[in-house]
Amino acid sequence: MNDVYGANNLPTSVIADSADEKIFRFGVNYKESNDLYLLPYFETIVRTHKSGRQLIVVHLRGSHFDYAKRYPIDFAAFKPDADCDERNCTINAYDNSILFTDYLLSRFIEDIKGREALLFYVADHGESLGETDQRGQVYWKHGQNGGSSNAWFPCRFGHPIALSLNTQASSQRLRVAQLPL
Repeated sequence: MNDVYGANNLPTSVIADSADEKIFRFGVNYKESNDLYLLPYFETIVRTHKSGRQLIVVHLRGSHFDYAKRYPIDFAAFKPDADCDERNCTINAYDNSILFTDYLLSRFIEDIKGREALLFYVADHGESLGETDQRGQVYWKHGQNGGSSNAWFPCRFGHPIALSLNTQASSQRLRVAQLPL
């Protein structure tokens, strides 16, 4: 599942193009959409393919700017989150988009529960939320900070059984060394 081909083609587009089954988002406005529409597709794929090896790649829109358009209104837990120019408004909208991404990932985990499966989630870059570098330059939004804070990002491996257990082991995260690009 991915965006249509265009100016922002990524390696995920190449991988998706080699798949047996492809779902591209056609007719969805990039700037006005969130990833909720992906859930029924993911559920159908998992339900339809009950056995055998498979790789499902889901390319989320996630927390790209405009953050307030990346989640349904029900996920606006942090306010104010839209229609204001305050720093906190942007940060609140970003936090809401993260909350929504967490929800989507929890639904994906629920769908693969009980299967021999691995969920691997990784971001494509960081976002700048008003950080200031050593020169006093302030950075905002989509990967505008040329420094390491946008080049390094967290990733998480998860097994559906381990992620659903309320144990110390399930709350541990894989620690990955930060390496320069």
